[in-house]
Amino acid sequence: MKLVPHRAGAWLDRHPWLALSLLLHAVALLALWLMTPLTLLPDGAARVSTPQQQARVSASLQQARQQQMQRQIRELERVASELAGEAQVKDSALPQGEGALRERARQLSQRVHAADQQRRATELAQLLKIPREEALRRVQSDPRSAPPRPQASLTELAQDAKARLHAAQAREQARQQGQPGQSASSSKALGASKSPGAARAGAGSGGGPEAQAVAGTGTAGHGAGGIGQLAGGNGQGERRSYGDLMALDAAPGRVGQGRRIGPGGEAAQRVLLDRWYLVGPFEGRQAYAIDTAYPPELAVDLDAVYEGKDGRLLAWAPLLAPPYPLVPDPRHADAVYYAVTEVHSERAQTVFLDLGADDDAKLWLNDELVWHSARSADKPWYRAPWMHLTQRLTERNLSEARIAVTLRPGPNRLMLKLYNGIDLTFFSVVLVAAD
Repeated sequence: MKLVPHRAGAWLDRHPWLALSLLLHAVALLALWLMTPLTLLPDGAARVSTPQQQARVSASLQQARQQQMQRQIRELERVASELAGEAQVKDSALPQGEGALRERARQLSQRVHAADQQRRATELAQLLKIPREEALRRVQSDPRSAPPRPQASLTELAQDAKARLHAAQAREQARQQGQPGQSASSSKALGASKSPGAARAGAGSGGGPEAQAVAGTGTAGHGAGGIGQLAGGNGQGERRSYGDLMALDAAPGRVGQGRRIGPGGEAAQRVLLDRWYLVGPFEGRQAYAIDTAYPPELAVDLDAVYEGKDGRLLAWAPLLAPPYPLVPDPRHADAVYYAVTEVHSERAQTVFLDLGADDDAKLWLNDELVWHSARSADKPWYRAPWMHLTQRLTERNLSEARIAVTLRPGPNRLMLKLYNGIDLTFFSVVLVAAD
């Protein structure tokens, strides 16, 4: 019998539709594998399950709330003194316990309201050439000058106080520029810049929607007072700090990395912020998670632990010189991450920040919200995966926005919040010299 060599194409000739079906299934499986949001959290990841872990999470959350309240009270003290024209005094001891802190905040809010009315009355009396008592009566009778509502939260009280101070500063600036007609101290604008007590959680920090607190915090803690101290004792020992900062001189010529602007360092026009602390993922099933205040927004405590996505136990992890761009690990869909770092400046100066994120992000500088990524923007990495943008990667330029910020002398704290819906995610923060 004569043997006929087997021809590989013979089977395909006999079963073309089956071959096509197998090919299509293989392509679909490959695409699904490539598009799957990277790994799920490892099976060995710790979960919040034992009483000891639950107690640690609760203690971290309680401390964050306490720090947020203390920060808001300090803000009320500062505003009250400034509105009254008093010199800033050394911080006094604060009471302990939420009830005592809330009472202290209520008293300070009343002081802010009274100082604001007195200041407006003085301005109105000078503007209209009327007795000061008459001016005060007019101010007090104006409904826009009413105090915050009795049920206002500490966040609302602090934001109302800041709104009053900003309005007073705007009036003073208009007066110095010889524009009394535009001054808010005219008889048509006696109230605060906003209706007192109506400040939302996003006021003074981009005007976003009121945050919804999660994880049982009961407090919408983002915005102007969204970050706590990175160091300081809490009865549990010394808190960790960032460690040594790299020296960096802002000068043209190349891309550098570090977190210090000053003499004696590496020269660079674009400075990649290369050291962060990262925590996450937190559960974030919808895009509104970017406007939801998770525990790290109340206060940043590098020793805190939180309950994260799927009940995992989360802690802050240091990232030293990570690859560019910074991709959270573990990467997860429907998730929220927080990253915090410090930039050290030898003097007060204005610099630019080039910012990019996939999907959405917020950035705070020294407790002030300075950037919110555009949700509807067609970002370059939506049309092609970021790993294919070779030139942008080389230039450290995965950027969707450039903003100008003012650094104060010494350390300046940055906190970034990242939301990921599906698939790829990253963030990029690059400091650019302004001159």
